[in-house]
Amino acid sequence: MTHVLGLQAKNDSSSRNLLTPEGVELCVPLAPLGGRVAALMLDFGFMLLATILMVLVLLALASLAGMGFGTMIVGLLVSFVIWNGYFLYFELRWRGSTPGKRSMDLVVVSRDGGPLSTGAVMARNLMRELELYLPLRLLLAPSIVYGDAPGFVLLLASGWVFVFMFMPLLNKDRARVGDL
Repeated sequence: MTHVLGLQAKNDSSSRNLLTPEGVELCVPLAPLGGRVAALMLDFGFMLLATILMVLVLLALASLAGMGFGTMIVGLLVSFVIWNGYFLYFELRWRGSTPGKRSMDLVVVSRDGGPLSTGAVMARNLMRELELYLPLRLLLAPSIVYGDAPGFVLLLASGWVFVFMFMPLLNKDRARVGDL
């Protein structure tokens, strides 16, 4: 299990005691939900900006080189890397933080208060597809996800997906499924 922590310490119900591998007990604050959402929005803004810049560069290259289809393939690959590699890259390189988390003074740590392992970062971010991207697709374009499925299937599948999305509101540590 991982925790998203705020770096300013408080001693109240929004903090947790973590036992380090050395046997030292640390009282660390859990990040407030608003701070986590703000960090996510900042990170999404950075990813969107990178995607827009990439599209502009590829459009310029396509008009100069006359490569339409090849440019589209490269654009899709680069976009995939941006939207799926951003969190992996920064959380591994910056020890549990991203530019958005850093600006909100947040960091993700393991249950013992140490840095996340590579496997933990990967598992956490693979779950983001179920926790965030799929629910957003359901809200913005349900026909792409469901196609011509019957109404009861839509209802059951949507309920299941939104359980993942709202998991931080349903547990005391405000942990995402990817954190658990």
